[in-house]
Amino acid sequence: MADAGRSVFHTSSTTGIASLTRHLIDHGLTEALNVADPVALSVAQIAAAVEQVLGHRFDLIDHAIGHTPFSVDHRVRLSSARATGWDGGPDYAACLPDYIRWLVGHAGTWQTAFPVFQHYGHDPFDYAAEDAALA
Repeated sequence: MADAGRSVFHTSSTTGIASLTRHLIDHGLTEALNVADPVALSVAQIAAAVEQVLGHRFDLIDHAIGHTPFSVDHRVRLSSARATGWDGGPDYAACLPDYIRWLVGHAGTWQTAFPVFQHYGHDPFDYAAEDAALA
């Protein structure tokens, strides 16, 4: 995995977005805010959470390849709207089982399930390059 999975890209779960929306409505707040999960995880921490849900062990290898949709050159952390009194919503790991079940049931290939990833400037799931590097 590129940079040993140390890259940080702050995730925002649908449940967290809904939680903030409910908080804003309940308190009559109308400002535009960034919403982010309570903790900004590294790519390695995201992989560990996914492997726990799937019941599968991943071997992360520090390499110059192995991009993910969360792989960025500089850490990305967002304000999680806590100044409004919002509790931050659920953490990433709490939302992951439902998301993974949906993903496994609906995603044939990432290109059709998530076409926006094709605009990243690199293949965020470059399994062929990973396989070649390990061969």
